Amino acid sequence: MKVLPQWSLAPLLDSLIALRGIDKI
Repeated sequence: MKVLPQWSLAPLLDSLIALRGIDKI
């Protein structure tokens, strides 16, 4: 398994947080 660079991981985390926010609503 390759280690993802920070710049590619950040957008994924952002989308996950956004999805969680929508989920809470």
